[in-house]
Amino acid sequence: MRIGVDVGGTFTDLVLLEDGRLSIHKVLSTPADLSMAVLAATAETGRSLAEVNQFSHGTTVTTNAVIMRTGAPTGLLTTRGFRDVLQIRRTTRGSLYDFQWDPPAELVERRWRREVAERTDAFGTVLRTPDVDGAVAEARRLVEEGVDSLAVCFINAYLNGANERAVRSAIEGALPGLPVYLSSAILPEWREFERTSTTVVSAYIGPVLSTYLERLESALRQRGYGYDLLLMLSNGGLATATAATERPAYTIGSGPAAGVLAQLALGQASDAAPAPVTGGVEASMTNIIGMDIGGTSTDISLVYDGKPFLRSDFELEFGTPVSYPVIEIDSIGAGGGTIAWLDSGGMLHMGPQSAGADPGPACMELGGTEPTLTDANVLLSRLNPGHLLRGAISLSADAARTAIASVADALGLDVVATADGIRRLAVSNIVFAIRQRTVERGLDPREFVIVAYGGAGPLHATEVADEVGINTVLIPPHPGVTSALGLLLTDIRHDFVSTFLRLRNEVTPSEVAGAYELLAARARELLATEGVEAGRVEMVYAMDLRYVGQTHELTVNLPGPYLQEVHDQVPRLFQTLHQAEYGHSPNIDEPIEIVNLRLAGVGRMDRPELPELPVGESALPQSHREVFFGEAGGWIPTPVYDRDDLLRGSRIDGPAVVEQLDSTTVIPPGWTGEPDRVGSLILRRH
Repeated sequence: MRIGVDVGGTFTDLVLLEDGRLSIHKVLSTPADLSMAVLAATAETGRSLAEVNQFSHGTTVTTNAVIMRTGAPTGLLTTRGFRDVLQIRRTTRGSLYDFQWDPPAELVERRWRREVAERTDAFGTVLRTPDVDGAVAEARRLVEEGVDSLAVCFINAYLNGANERAVRSAIEGALPGLPVYLSSAILPEWREFERTSTTVVSAYIGPVLSTYLERLESALRQRGYGYDLLLMLSNGGLATATAATERPAYTIGSGPAAGVLAQLALGQASDAAPAPVTGGVEASMTNIIGMDIGGTSTDISLVYDGKPFLRSDFELEFGTPVSYPVIEIDSIGAGGGTIAWLDSGGMLHMGPQSAGADPGPACMELGGTEPTLTDANVLLSRLNPGHLLRGAISLSADAARTAIASVADALGLDVVATADGIRRLAVSNIVFAIRQRTVERGLDPREFVIVAYGGAGPLHATEVADEVGINTVLIPPHPGVTSALGLLLTDIRHDFVSTFLRLRNEVTPSEVAGAYELLAARARELLATEGVEAGRVEMVYAMDLRYVGQTHELTVNLPGPYLQEVHDQVPRLFQTLHQAEYGHSPNIDEPIEIVNLRLAGVGRMDRPELPELPVGESALPQSHREVFFGEAGGWIPTPVYDRDDLLRGSRIDGPAVVEQLDSTTVIPPGWTGEPDRVGSLILRRH
């Protein structure tokens, strides 16, 4: 028996896999204490946790701590002369021509950034051992001023962390209980600002994550769970709670990463063929545009040829980068709770403000009064007010109408036209985001299928597909809990990096292989502590490369261990990637610099089989209602189906609405829907 729980901004989702059967549960998230919703969803299963042998969790607790600035008061110890690295950033501006623009405040304010006399040179040689007594004195003063967590980032510590370790040992002896995070352990990679920022983020969210996991693990143990709690990381792998707290920044974005793995598994498991595309273009079920529309935002992701796009860093907000491998997911303000508003010129906008779970959309009557995307869908009868969570949550069409009327009156439109405008604007924002991530990087979106999930994804999937030119949409069996399902379909994974900074033509394959082996040894050691058997360990190799004279590098995936044949392939692999990313590439003989070595240690886990959908006759609609389809025909009498009635062999011709516990799928005129082998609903344009 396995459980996956994903905490979202509005709902907390749980998937229970037992003897090849899936059951799902959704409860409202509890922002004040996210673990309460996790425990409530677990209790709703009615199962004893003593029977569960895997509990996987995706959480937003660290992401929220940064966004809402609720992390631990943090101090920073750095090399004398480098106190302001965090504030100087990269000397860029978030708004180039706005002279009144101010950057977001640093996570560590200047008065809590202190200097230590020490020095390591650019080759890793310690020129001056640290003033340990001075470092302890600074740490003591910081604690007296209210600091609860400490980051240590010394110059060139990525080459030699001895000075950082000496300072931590002294501080832990003098101030036991104060968490100390070292840059040489968090990110042994060059570039002082990025390393400092990543270490500071870890120190800022680390105590929050530790407190949350300790509380949750204790509660699970009291309820009978006897195994390690597994936490989803942003790189698409799982880690034990103990390992995750050592590098807490790796948990930022953990929930959305699980969704990408689920959509890939569902695409690979499907026995359906994509609808034909004009112009000789062929779509594939392993080329996926993920569209996760939740209560607060829409997460856009790409899977190409069966592999998610990864990037080695991302920016939490302007001037706060975090450098570690992360599945490339971009979020925009287009969720069910996204608020519609008018600017001073009377122009309609969507978001990024969201009503979230508290106070929620106006139609939920929990205190929200501003018009949202959910209110628009209720007013257009695309959502059934009495069906959310099978009626567990009721929605008020009157409250939705009142909220939208406030915008409609200002626009001089009726409420239906305004609600449709809100819907179309949200779709337009999503389409723009998809084109940015496909067309602008040289990919043809027509080669992809859309996997639409989240509570609101299936509501808008075909409209997005129409505008992008995609003819096939996959709706997962349980769209609203797809990210929770992904928690059960992944492996344990840890990523390691080491800065190398050598020219490829000046090193031998054995030198590079030796450096990789040091990373592999660390990976094997960590996986062993998590109970992964040696026979289940797999190493994945990559390296950051650049042509001599370039400022930034690209991450190139390697086909295997660094042997002579891989060494010989590197120029061609890099040239191909450079061409794809930038539209040009130098001559194959251009000198290449190896900047960083990257290695992922993967502990393969048994993957559960997705249950197959029985074959049966076509389903009959449960009811009919008038649904607004805008330009496709306005108000149309529409059959409404129950998703549980759809078996393999069923075919639904649009217009139609398919309702289920966790989501609603809208099938407009010109589209059809058919379930595949594992119960995904395949929508095709005809």
